[in-house]
Amino acid sequence: AKKVDVLVGSSRGGALVAQVRTKKRKILIAPAWKKFGAGSNARSGTVILHSEADDVVSFEDTQELFRSNIGIELIACGESHRMNDPDALHHLFDAIERLIG
Repeated sequence: AKKVDVLVGSSRGGALVAQVRTKKRKILIAPAWKKFGAGSNARSGTVILHSEADDVVSFEDTQELFRSNIGIELIACGESHRMNDPDALHHLFDAIERLIG
């Protein structure tokens, strides 16, 4: 069995990762938690990456999640919901390095 250091999920996967009850650190990428009626078990140490230009998942929903959980880090980055541009990838790799460091 492999050791899991960080759980990462994007969009609907981000909503699923947000719900997982674990002490593992999480990276949520444009989490669609509100869109799918999902709750959140995001806790201190969770990093959220989301583009303010996202036209699929509301950035305002992510801000709501951020404001309701002390210790979550929100990084506004990327050009779209896809989060596959150089800026978004830079922030993703940086967050992974910091969390597993």
